Amino acid sequence: MADKVYFGHPINTYHTDLETMLITAIKGQFKDFDIVNPAARHHRRAYAARRKETGNGMNYFIDEVLPFCDIGVFLPFQNNLFGAGVYMEAAILHQQGKPIYEVMYNGFVLPLPFPCVERSMTVPETKMQLALEKYTKRRRKR
Repeated sequence: MADKVYFGHPINTYHTDLETMLITAIKGQFKDFDIVNPAARHHRRAYAARRKETGNGMNYFIDEVLPFCDIGVFLPFQNNLFGAGVYMEAAILHQQGKPIYEVMYNGFVLPLPFPCVERSMTVPETKMQLALEKYTKRRRKR
């Protein structure tokens, strides 16, 4: 079984041309790895089920996904800050001793110095940023 790269990115970039381009860039950097995309249908469904069951869908990723990933690649918002959920995912992988990277909007993948608390946002700040950053070219959901 191939090693896995977790691609943490803001939900407003799910199913967009940007997401497709960045996944291609990540695959180019980590050729022998499978990409774990939280936007995939089975992850969205499991997140929704866990949220309904416990009130917190992120626990699905914490318990069922991140422990089985070998590397994390994370996309900040356009303001260069990481949303609360994305930062938390990076922190968990870092705590597990796994390498973490940042993918830039041009597709470059660079090591992410961690912790970088000054680049993390609170949940309310994340919600505000999601409202500010709209991606109009959305691909059809799969």
